[in-house]
Amino acid sequence: MTDKSKKIFAEVNMSQDTLRGPLPHYNNFYDEETKQLVREVFKKDFEKYHYNKNMEI
Repeated sequence: MTDKSKKIFAEVNMSQDTLRGPLPHYNNFYDEETKQLVREVFKKDFEKYHYNKNMEI
């Protein structure tokens, strides 16, 4: 079994085969590009709810 706790899944084609066993932590599905995209798309939410813009996604 491979260690999913450190793998980045942002570029993985999702299927039952690639995700056999327990799912990795949600932050393994984000790379720097997708983290930046979340910050841009939800910019108003970050401002309105005073979320830390440097928070670990």
